Amino acid sequence: MASTTTGNGHANGHSNGHANGLANGKPREPAVDIAVALSPNDLEKVPGLIQDISAAGKALNPDDSAARLQLLERARDLVRALETPRETMIKHLWAQVSWHSKTDHASRATYSHADVSVVPCTM
Repeated sequence: MASTTTGNGHANGHSNGHANGLANGKPREPAVDIAVALSPNDLEKVPGLIQDISAAGKALNPDDSAARLQLLERARDLVRALETPRETMIKHLWAQVSWHSKTDHASRATYSHADVSVVPCTM
């Protein structure tokens, strides 16, 4: 087998196209700082959101669906502020996919509308 030169300038006898992680003899910098994916999205907003939730909860009336929806939206804002981008992606790729597959299956089933109850996701 003839010796070949890889992308890193070293002859290794293999033309597999793999580099050794070095650029000009120095380790490559990561393309993205991983700390971004592991840090809360907006920690600074949390105290204000907690105050909003508290005020909306005290004013909650069982007959006022608009107030309930406003409280629900503030609670979701709090979750989004606290969760990390990694957690958000896990939620989107696993939890919501499962919900969509269940609703898709229910909508394709041969049941009558009275037999199937599908509640739309409001996330």
